[in-house]
Amino acid sequence: MPEVIAITGCAATGKRTAGSAIARAIGARFVDYLEYLKDKGAVTFEDGEAVIEERKAREAFKSLKGAHVISGIYALNYIDPRSVRLTVVLRVHPRVLFYRYIMRGYPLEKAVENAMAEYLDVCLSMALQKTPGRVAQMDATFCSPDQIAARTIKAVNGELVFDEVNWLSEINGPDDLKRIRFHG
Repeated sequence: MPEVIAITGCAATGKRTAGSAIARAIGARFVDYLEYLKDKGAVTFEDGEAVIEERKAREAFKSLKGAHVISGIYALNYIDPRSVRLTVVLRVHPRVLFYRYIMRGYPLEKAVENAMAEYLDVCLSMALQKTPGRVAQMDATFCSPDQIAARTIKAVNGELVFDEVNWLSEINGPDDLKRIRFHG
């Protein structure tokens, strides 16, 4: 069974870039989960959306040997949780993410949906459920990949790395939800 550091977070939080830096820093192999699953024939595309064949995906990850840094929003759905030494959840302020999505050409609905997922801690919740007690949360809004790699090494070595991130605290009530503007 491989030893895995899983990197997760909403789209555009820097998973691939930070994951590569972490892998270099610890001498592990970097794996982008979707690219890896495409290479293994576990992904098809329908209307431009990736459809992952769960059985093939799980088998593909079981075949990994050695130390790996695996990045991807949904990677934890296919990796044996017993092989995960640490899950790093990258967090970025939703307004910053929204801007990144628009700059990348996301449709407005998708940009809002993804930014709301960050407000609601979707990736953190998944990580805590799949790998309880082995989660580091990092506010990557203004961090470089090398800073994230250094903090990940501290977490791997047993230091508690769990940044306080509470984007919802910026919302004071139901009326604020109606007024949220990601372009402000």
